Amino acid sequence: MKTLFGLLLLCALISCKKDCVVEPEPCGCIWVYDPVCGCNNVTYGSACEARCDGVVEYTEGECED
Repeated sequence: MKTLFGLLLLCALISCKKDCVVEPEPCGCIWVYDPVCGCNNVTYGSACEARCDGVVEYTEGECED
């Protein structure tokens, strides 16, 4: 029974997809234009702005259409 429970737990953990956007928290950024493309396909003016909006995964540069 323990083995079955462990196997089910492992399957659940493997199948969970980490969200790339989390609940935003209040923060502040200095104004620097260094664009990043968030995993939500939104271009942000900087990585700081993306993180302030709750985006945890992004790439350098503007998003492509």
